[in-house]
Amino acid sequence: MTPKEFRNIRQSMGLTTAQFAEELGYVGSERNNSHRIGEYERGKKLLPPYIARLAYLIHEHFLVEDGCLPDWPDWPRDVAAHQSKLEEVINRGHFAGKRSAKEVVPTRSRDGV
Repeated sequence: MTPKEFRNIRQSMGLTTAQFAEELGYVGSERNNSHRIGEYERGKKLLPPYIARLAYLIHEHFLVEDGCLPDWPDWPRDVAAHQSKLEEVINRGHFAGKRSAKEVVPTRSRDGV
């Protein structure tokens, strides 16, 4: 997907860059999310294939569902707070085998995936 195609998908759904970032699952600040989408649209950053595919699928849903965006489940925006709550539950021994939080809580790699 080219940067122009990526921008056209966003614009065809009437979303701002920040709104589109949220639809794609970005959980950073509105400013950072908007900046990231802008970089993809201007070709300043390489658009990851999984983001391009997700954008395409969201757009297809939008077209099939007469202009409705997907109804995503409510995920906590504050990932750090969510992770600390999960660690607390794990460390209290509520999981079989009483594994440590570091074994269960996913960590991000250097590329953010």
